[in-house]
Amino acid sequence: MQFIKFMGGKYRSLDLDKADLLSKALICFDEYDAPVEGDTKKILATGETWELKEGYSLVPRHPVHMLC
Repeated sequence: MQFIKFMGGKYRSLDLDKADLLSKALICFDEYDAPVEGDTKKILATGETWELKEGYSLVPRHPVHMLC
């Protein structure tokens, strides 16, 4: 993932072809800050809260059924 540094913060373009709309990176995992050391994936149960940076949180409200 490539970031654009703007006014001291890390941002990412929402459109990969042009950078006229930026989004601040609330969370970015690498092997050192992942939920489980070395694992960049996180599985949440319905209703479980995942606290992100700057006061944001993510809470799944409905279960997702995956077909394999």
